[in-house]
Amino acid sequence: MKHLGPIWFLEPPLDYEHKNYVLLDYLKNKSENLEPEAIIESLKSISYIVRNLNAFKTNSCLPDDTLRALNESDREIYRDVKDPNNQDPALSEIERIVDNSLDLLYSFSEVCMKIVEEEQEKIKIFRLGTRFDKKISQKRSGILLVRNMITDEITSYYWKETKVESEASEKEVIVMKKINLANKYFSISYEYLYHEVLLEISSDRGYSPILYVTEIYEDFGNKSPILKIAKERFVQVLAQEQN
Repeated sequence: MKHLGPIWFLEPPLDYEHKNYVLLDYLKNKSENLEPEAIIESLKSISYIVRNLNAFKTNSCLPDDTLRALNESDREIYRDVKDPNNQDPALSEIERIVDNSLDLLYSFSEVCMKIVEEEQEKIKIFRLGTRFDKKISQKRSGILLVRNMITDEITSYYWKETKVESEASEKEVIVMKKINLANKYFSISYEYLYHEVLLEISSDRGYSPILYVTEIYEDFGNKSPILKIAKERFVQVLAQEQN
C-alpha cells in the first residue's frame, strides 16, 4: 500500500489484526526505497499520520485542518464514529489500533532518522566573515558556496529571504538562484570565490551579502539526494540563527 488516507484507522473493518496488516504493508512499501531523499519524504508522510493518530488518542478527534480536507465519504465515516449515541464495542478496538499504530510508526521513524543522520554527518555548514561584512546591508540575503570535498567542485548560489502570501497566511521562505562561475573548482580561498560571485551578480559596492559555505564529504551531482538535504539543512541554519 502506497498511501494511507487521513481516517484509514477509522474505516471499516475496525479490526486490530486487519489494521496492523494494512499499516505493515504501508511501511513495507516505504522501506523499499531507503535513499535519503525518499526517506525524508516518507518521514513527512508518517509525521502527518502520527499527528492525526495522536490527536484522536488525546482528544478523540482529528486536527481542524485534517477535518476540513476530508471528502464527503470520509466525513460520514468520521461522523458515525463520533456519534455520541454510538455504543459500538468497536470503539475500544480503535484505541488498540491507534496505540499499536503509533508504536509501529515511531519504531520505523527511528530507523529512518538514523539513516538521515548518517547522511547529515557528511555535511558541514558554516558562515565565514569577510572584509565585506563590515558594510551594512538592510537585505537578508547572501552567497552560498557548496563544495564537493571529493572533487573540489564548487556550486554557488545567491539566496535571499522573501515573503510568500497565501489565502490563509504569510510566511518567509528562502529562494536560491544558481550562479555559474567561470572557474567551478575551489581555488585560493572561499573569500576569493565570494568576490567572483559578487562580480557575476554585479553587486553594488554598498551591498554586502552574507557568506555561507557548505562542505559535502561525498561525491555528488546536481540531482543527488545529499545536495537536497544540504540545502534543507542550510535553510534550517538560517532559521535558527535568526531566532
